[in-house]
Amino acid sequence: MEKKQADAIVQAILEPDLRGREELRRKREAEARGLRISRFVSAFVLIGFAIGALIAHSTGERFTNGAFWGSAIGAVVGRAVPAWRDRRRTA
Repeated sequence: MEKKQADAIVQAILEPDLRGREELRRKREAEARGLRISRFVSAFVLIGFAIGALIAHSTGERFTNGAFWGSAIGAVVGRAVPAWRDRRRTA
């Protein structure tokens, strides 16, 4: 058996493993990115909750209404910021 043939056989055996590793790496990166975005959004939700509750308390509204709307607005802003960053990064 020639060296070229042996190299071709070895490459054929190892290539699927390399593809699998690359696919697993991409999957893990996507999961890690999703977790970072979720944590980022949750921070905005908590901050929005606190701000909404304070505004509701200071205006005499119900605490739950202010907390709900503050959380909702925080979630929207928390989702918009990473999307804006990605869009800006790709441009």
